[in-house]
Amino acid sequence: MQDEEIIGFDALYTSMNLCAKNVRRKANVGRFLMYGMDEILKLQEDLENGTYKARPTSTVKITYPKPRTAVATSFRDRVYQRSLNDNSVYPRMTASFVRHNAACQKGK
Repeated sequence: MQDEEIIGFDALYTSMNLCAKNVRRKANVGRFLMYGMDEILKLQEDLENGTYKARPTSTVKITYPKPRTAVATSFRDRVYQRSLNDNSVYPRMTASFVRHNAACQKGK
């Protein structure tokens, strides 16, 4: 897998737009999108130079439908994770899946 497919501008830009779907109204997402081109270029540079560091996570308490604690990553980190998953992990995983299996047969 070539680095360009994961950390190239086009891959990161596509991931940014996919990550922003249905959450554009959130302040941190809006801020990132406002300066999207610059943010993607900075992220790409950090990844290429090996200076990328994940930002601190935050803990979020969820009360509905049952109380629990979740960990939220920064939007910038989600963009990189999405690109890594969509362009490397997922294709490698699904390559070994059986295309036709008994669970997918209809009419039985």
